Amino acid sequence: EYPDLIDPSPGRWVGSKAGGVLGKVRFLYFSPREYVVIFGSPPGTQGFSGRYKHVDIHKFLLAGQIDSYDLESEDTMPLPTLHPG
Repeated sequence: EYPDLIDPSPGRWVGSKAGGVLGKVRFLYFSPREYVVIFGSPPGTQGFSGRYKHVDIHKFLLAGQIDSYDLESEDTMPLPTLHPG
């Protein structure tokens, strides 16, 4: 529907370290108000993903898993692990 917005060429992956998470990102689309990136990290990694106010965040998992914890609760049990599918 919007063929000129997504960059189909094999682009450059850029190193990124955010919140203690080390990986590489590939920007597919960005504008002043939104962006679409692919983030990859071959080894297991962990870090703070940030607190977002007044924005919608969508995470799509293609492979591996995402572990998360509620650090503000007195019950520090892990939340359910996310798997692809």
